Amino acid sequence: MALGGEIVKICYVKSGDVVKELETAVNAKSVITGGHDYYVYSMLQAAVDGGSHLLLLSCSSQQKIILRDKIVAKVFKISGHSNILKRIFSMLMGFWKIFISLINFHPDNIVCTNILFGLLPSFCYSKLYSRPLYVSVHSDIHKGHIISKKIIHHIIKKSNSIICHGPFLKNQVIKLVGNQKKVYEYNGGCSDLLSFTEFDIPNDISENGKYKLLTYVGRIEENKGIFDLLNAARMFLHQNSNVRLVYAGDGGQLRRLRNEIDSMKLSMSVFTLGRISRQMVASLIAKSWVLIVPTQKRLSEGRCMSAVEALSLGVPIIVPKYGFFEYIVKNYVNGLFFKADNISDLAKKIQIIKDESLR
Repeated sequence: MALGGEIVKICYVKSGDVVKELETAVNAKSVITGGHDYYVYSMLQAAVDGGSHLLLLSCSSQQKIILRDKIVAKVFKISGHSNILKRIFSMLMGFWKIFISLINFHPDNIVCTNILFGLLPSFCYSKLYSRPLYVSVHSDIHKGHIISKKIIHHIIKKSNSIICHGPFLKNQVIKLVGNQKKVYEYNGGCSDLLSFTEFDIPNDISENGKYKLLTYVGRIEENKGIFDLLNAARMFLHQNSNVRLVYAGDGGQLRRLRNEIDSMKLSMSVFTLGRISRQMVASLIAKSWVLIVPTQKRLSEGRCMSAVEALSLGVPIIVPKYGFFEYIVKNYVNGLFFKADNISDLAKKIQIIKDESLR
């Protein structure tokens, strides 16, 4: 994209590991049509098609950098210290590194998700150089520390436009900004999943339908409730030899999860697939008995893709009763609620799904 002969520069600031996501997008053997990888992939395609230069920035537990022609991806390290002062210092360093990267790259447009460490430097740069800032809202804007929320709310109000992922977040943002004209709803959609449901999943999981699958799809992190789910399903798995629990996804807690599974002597009933293709995700969900979303309340889930995908494929879900989940689930109709952060209540709801009259 060139204006007056000049190359347009775009910066996308988000959570996660943009280096890994860029590598996935570049090495994709087919068009990525949805899922977590779609955001960087679509940004990459737009930049390539328009001849723009693209800078991808994020913060994670490990520092990385990669250069691909006109595209640069940087991940700055933020340490999750237990000491609050060290954690604040680490976040300030992340803020500073993002701000300096923006100044050096000098983008014409900035797209940033609603995370404080990305929004604050992006907002400061946009005001300093009079460049438009577009906020991409992925998570509940009313979750988090009160000071963080106030800063994020202020930046959202002052941004040029806001892209909301789904109607739940759009309604939140419209109530906040009071200006519906600059709020846009984005739905990645799940229509592509329907063509993938016949893909094979590993044979040792369902054994052609012999085993009923309790499925989790998402990041393997503690705040996603992965250990809560394991503890809640433990007794059920011991009592029902025809049921298996499947985790699909990657993350920092994958090794610990596998160790916990071994220590509980559940290696024949619980499977961890790691990161799998979108085609296999669709097939796995379609072949599942139920999809379980054990997300802890401290995580500001604004649009849980796996929950939406399961419902689009006609698979019931078990979800915590708060926020976005109350927006998409009708209890005992298309899913079941459990009390957030309550392992025993989640265990009860898993027991309930044995009742075939509910299906």
